[in-house]
Amino acid sequence: MERPWPLTGRDEELRRVAAAIRPGAAGVIVAGPAGVGKTRLAREALAASAGHGRAVVYAQGSAAARPFPLGAFAGLLDVPSGEAAETIGRALDQITRQLPLVLAVDDAHLLDEHSAIVVHRVVARRMAPVLITLRTGEPAPDIVTSLWKDDHLPRLELAPLDAEESTQLIARVLGGPVDTASAHRLWTMTEGSPLFLRHLLAGEVSAGRFTAASGIWRWTSEPAISPELAGLLEREIGDLAAGVRDVVDMVALAEPMAVPTLSALTSAADVEEAESRGLVRTDGLVARLAHPLYGEVRRAAMGTLRARRLRGRVAQTLDPEPDPIPRAVLTLDSDLPPEPALFLRAAEAATRMYDLPLAERLARAAAATGDLAARVVHGAALSWLSRGEEAEAIHEDIVATTSDPGLLAMVQLHRTGNLLFTMARPDQAHQALAAAEATGAAPAHVAAM
Repeated sequence: MERPWPLTGRDEELRRVAAAIRPGAAGVIVAGPAGVGKTRLAREALAASAGHGRAVVYAQGSAAARPFPLGAFAGLLDVPSGEAAETIGRALDQITRQLPLVLAVDDAHLLDEHSAIVVHRVVARRMAPVLITLRTGEPAPDIVTSLWKDDHLPRLELAPLDAEESTQLIARVLGGPVDTASAHRLWTMTEGSPLFLRHLLAGEVSAGRFTAASGIWRWTSEPAISPELAGLLEREIGDLAAGVRDVVDMVALAEPMAVPTLSALTSAADVEEAESRGLVRTDGLVARLAHPLYGEVRRAAMGTLRARRLRGRVAQTLDPEPDPIPRAVLTLDSDLPPEPALFLRAAEAATRMYDLPLAERLARAAAATGDLAARVVHGAALSWLSRGEEAEAIHEDIVATTSDPGLLAMVQLHRTGNLLFTMARPDQAHQALAAAEATGAAPAHVAAM
């Protein structure tokens, strides 16, 4: 996992970039979101063009160097400080003396003013091909923006990998085929970002959670964010003011969230700030996190007590009538008092949706009060999850507890199905069916069984 990852799914983009930096060409701007592979694509194209006998001058935009004139060229050009025009002129003279070359500028949205002017003049004067990368959604110096707005350079938008490209990349890295569900889950979590994919997969393989069995690689347990990936994501998220942090954390716990609800629980200004910073996405109606991995990082960082409090605040705003599940799940994991009736309704709704693990969890919470109807639903969910012994224990206890004919008939029918289909005990299943018939209740259900 430590060897360089292959460049996958970028053949057309690599061809276009390589053509744009050939001798006599003007260059190109490669733009895209963080982690999409802009720098990797640029370096591959520069390596492919190395045979033309040209040097490559790498300039690097950064927040640390931005306050300093020509900070992006630090260590590359030896230009003494002076008046702006004189300093820029000397920088251009030094570049001229190194021709022929290719000027590569990484993270151009972070260029200081002097460096941006130097880059613009190299392009405008066609001194050398210029290969620029910049992050979409980030403000860039006006003079950098003018490079594509004034048609000095073409702009290539680098999109994330699609699901098929992501799967191909994973298989090439691991050296074997990947389980379809595991590959799709990796793609969904990383949204096609090669950088995030690399760190997530490396961490999971190293931890033994992503392994090969019978030649097929698959996820064997729930993923965890490695410290390296968490650090990358935390840098992407940046420092958060208290109000913006509340917005991001609430969405991380309860997405999708209705924008009016989110604004009421925080403030409209904080929601707008979170959106402008690229932390949440909204269509005006609902808000979601801008990237699934942001949620993983924020849920890990916010702490149990804060998470429970925020879930409770959101739960209290939700109407359980159209769909009881969202409110029930948030309430169950919050600091609010339990709502057994809500949990039971939600468990029945989850059962109808065939989300059996969720149905079992909600039914277990509803049954914590000893409510017999909730215990019946809980036993049924356990049986459908192939946990027959646990289901049978619940069924036997209910039979010993109640004398209600209707409830007894229903429990014995559930026992019949559990004993026959889950536990493969046909003799006992016949006995349970006979006991259901003996109650005289639910004759149609008994006949159907």
